[in-house]
Amino acid sequence: MKTRLISSNKISNEKEIPEISLFDSIANFEAFLLKNKFLSSKENKDYLSLIRNLESNKHLKKEILDSMDSSCSFLKYVNNLGHVMPLIYDGCPVQVINRKAPIPEELIKMKTIYEEIFALTYPKTEHLERLILLETNFEDKIYRLGICNLIIIKLLLG
Repeated sequence: MKTRLISSNKISNEKEIPEISLFDSIANFEAFLLKNKFLSSKENKDYLSLIRNLESNKHLKKEILDSMDSSCSFLKYVNNLGHVMPLIYDGCPVQVINRKAPIPEELIKMKTIYEEIFALTYPKTEHLERLILLETNFEDKIYRLGICNLIIIKLLLG
């Protein structure tokens, strides 16, 4: 998903900000987590460890947010708007479900977890654990980065 932002103020005329890819920004966040050793690898066991550490270590959340670099700052803005999550997570599984027959059980479970998250407006640790454990092909970055974005939302809102 790419979007072009237009910024204007009273001091200057409209200034166009370059295209920003939400997907690339989430990938940058994952790279940031790896580089700063908040995440040991891209494997599901390490994602589980990160979210469990966030639950047990209240200072870790602040440490991650305080050390996020400029490549991740767009995510703080976007995920605080509250409408990115349904855009990404509601539409994607529904589109896949609508195209497949019979509907894979994994997608039905995934959709159910997303609906639980939407009801709360942010993901709980148990939701993230269930999503991580649900995926058998965790090296698929489409799925993994979706979870990474949910971690960002949890950091900001949860």
